[in-house]
Amino acid sequence: MTRRDLWAAPLAGLATLLTCWSLAPVIDGNTWLSAAILVILLVLATGAGLRALRLPPALILPGQLGVGVVALSAAFAGEVAIGGLLPGPAAVERLGQLVVDGADTINRYAAPVPETRGLVLIVSAGVLCIAALVDLLAVTLRSAAVAGLPLLALYAIPAGVVPGGLPWRYFVVAATGWLVLVAHDGSGRVLRWGRLLPRWGDRGNGTRQTIGNDTSALAATGRRVGLAAVTLAVVVPTLVPALPEGLLVRGASGGSGPSLNGLTVINPVLTLRDNLSPRQDVEVLRYRTEQPDVAPLRIITADNFDGESWEPRTTDVSRRQRASRGLPDPPGLTDAVPRATYSMHVEVGDMLNQDFLPMPYPARKVDIDGAWLYDAASLNVIGDGETVRGKQYDVEYLAVRPTVTQLEQAPAPDRNVVETYTRLPRSLPQSVREVAREVTAGADNPYRKAMALQDWFRTGGDFLYSTQAPSDSGGDAVADFLVDRKGFCIQFASAMAVMSRSLGIPARIGVGFLPGTPDADRTYTVKLTDAHAWPELYFAGVGWVRFEPTPASRTGSPPQWAQPQGGAASQPSSSAPSASAAPTDGTDTLSDAARRAQRADAAEQRAAADTSGGLTTSEPVLPVPWKPVGVVLVLLAAIAVTPVSAWLGRRRRRRAARDVQARVEAGWADLREGVQDLGVPLRSGVTPRQLDAELAAAVGLTGPPREALSRITRTVEQSRYAPVLPDPERLDEDVRAVLAAVAASRTRGVRVRARVLPRSGANRVRTGVGTVAGRVGAVGGRVDVGVAQRLRSLRRVRVHRRR
Repeated sequence: MTRRDLWAAPLAGLATLLTCWSLAPVIDGNTWLSAAILVILLVLATGAGLRALRLPPALILPGQLGVGVVALSAAFAGEVAIGGLLPGPAAVERLGQLVVDGADTINRYAAPVPETRGLVLIVSAGVLCIAALVDLLAVTLRSAAVAGLPLLALYAIPAGVVPGGLPWRYFVVAATGWLVLVAHDGSGRVLRWGRLLPRWGDRGNGTRQTIGNDTSALAATGRRVGLAAVTLAVVVPTLVPALPEGLLVRGASGGSGPSLNGLTVINPVLTLRDNLSPRQDVEVLRYRTEQPDVAPLRIITADNFDGESWEPRTTDVSRRQRASRGLPDPPGLTDAVPRATYSMHVEVGDMLNQDFLPMPYPARKVDIDGAWLYDAASLNVIGDGETVRGKQYDVEYLAVRPTVTQLEQAPAPDRNVVETYTRLPRSLPQSVREVAREVTAGADNPYRKAMALQDWFRTGGDFLYSTQAPSDSGGDAVADFLVDRKGFCIQFASAMAVMSRSLGIPARIGVGFLPGTPDADRTYTVKLTDAHAWPELYFAGVGWVRFEPTPASRTGSPPQWAQPQGGAASQPSSSAPSASAAPTDGTDTLSDAARRAQRADAAEQRAAADTSGGLTTSEPVLPVPWKPVGVVLVLLAAIAVTPVSAWLGRRRRRRAARDVQARVEAGWADLREGVQDLGVPLRSGVTPRQLDAELAAAVGLTGPPREALSRITRTVEQSRYAPVLPDPERLDEDVRAVLAAVAASRTRGVRVRARVLPRSGANRVRTGVGTVAGRVGAVGGRVDVGVAQRLRSLRRVRVHRRR
């Protein structure tokens, strides 16, 4: 490869990296970008090493993919990999599980999706394939224009999933990277025809000057065309009339939002200045149930907070998930938690036009006309081309009543739950975190911290419920609310959810209606003024638990498990319902087995705390980053193969030199290899005296180095042709002097390449690979012959038995 060809690989990697940047709006985090950069650098380093070994081009792509797979195995499954690096069966299983988890994250969430280990693995593997393919097309096959196809495939992923499309800057950056790669390849194609001839122009005073070469006009035209193409690609789509939004989202649905798998999904963005208490006191629905302690009817949950608003993620919904066939078990809920089963009949009026179904949480089955699907993550029920206006439906649901003991002794949640539901924007004022720590200073577990926050909002903090929306809805709205201490349900719910997340407690917001007003036959009437929002906190073994920070003037009493008299106690009797409090299906009280399991969980939790010396999970212990260290060591080992091979070859040759002639020939071979490693071409088949003259002329040796080269030449000639053997003692010193002089005449880059990727070492590695391949082929041939002979003998035995 020429010096110009060496730039093709870095430019291919740069184009891949610039295109990868378009994934930024899709993923909520930055770890994936660091992983993508490392993968691209790994592809570049591996390709450079394999090309330096002069291996066949067909082996470069498999080599890059193989090294990438080893690196991913070490980074994501190093604890079960063979030697911490090689992907054995356990590592393959671990990687497969991570891929499944990452795919589940992609299917469950809309952009930006949470950055989990599985998602980072999928992105890293995809970038590895794209980078290797771009390197193959642009460097090995010298088809930079065709390399735009895999880059386009990479760009099409975020362009297709981000609502509203990608901003123009991502396209400009990605297109620029590809155009630079194409421009470099085009100029290289022209230069392969030979040296460029200058073009001359007249200065105007009778003299001539160089004004360019034969490609300058072509290059200028190419730059203009590229710039015009990128500009048109950015500007024209903004000028072309788009399809009306009503074709994608029903205008009568009362909301708008992204579409998932063809479904119309309302996306109620709750800004911190919204007021869910309209002035019109209009009835929206009626329902009837036998439950004595009715909970609010939930429409949707909002779990993504950007500092200014809450919005739901588009999660796990498909047309196979019909709500009429039954809903899955609530996330996190176990059989040890008391619950009762009830049914509810709902009649919706003409005022409520939503795609989501109002119903109690958690529902088990919904009997309703039309196509209604459930979201497996939140158990929200969504209409597939349906709205709830004028509908009547029956809901079978659970009234879950966890005890205070269960909430206090809940184990640490799963890491994915914590990562997803404790995420906060970096712009969140530090004062919010500080206030959360001050309010919960005396609490020693998540439940008591939640109770401290709720009590502070309801009574201890002198907060006032007000229906006046604040004029500012910026990122400091939560902090301003904590200072003004006046607001409405969204601000109370948002503040408690944000402060809970800052304490490491998974939290989200539920949106729906308060229970409404019952009549004599327990038929409840719900009006627009009953619209409400509340925080839901996650406790392992119990699931999502509703709390009520909004003052009692708006909401009445909080749930049984969240009442102040039970918050400081650890006895279940203070918050568990009595046998006569509500009808039950037999699961409303804890069984003996459940109590034993609960006591075992508590004992296990105490033992874990004792073993860890009292450390809590709120301050994670940072482990030694062995996986990145292992990847770095693998890269260093791969880079060291070539120079180590060169050193071992010279050492083996000198040890094998038993007599004077062999020692002289070893020194002469060291000189030739060292000069060739430094980039000085030497002809083969010439005499020592001819090589002496050519080397002195090519390098310009003078003085002591020239004299040392002459002594080496005379020693070699005397060793080969004279009857008296020479004295080789000074030969090694002269070889070192000549090589030092040759190195001094080379550039720094050449000297570094001679040490890191010496040509002699590459030749030995290539010879070794060829030898191993030949031996493997010979063994394979012998195995084939043996198998063929065995098959023939079996056929003869079978024929003999038939006879």
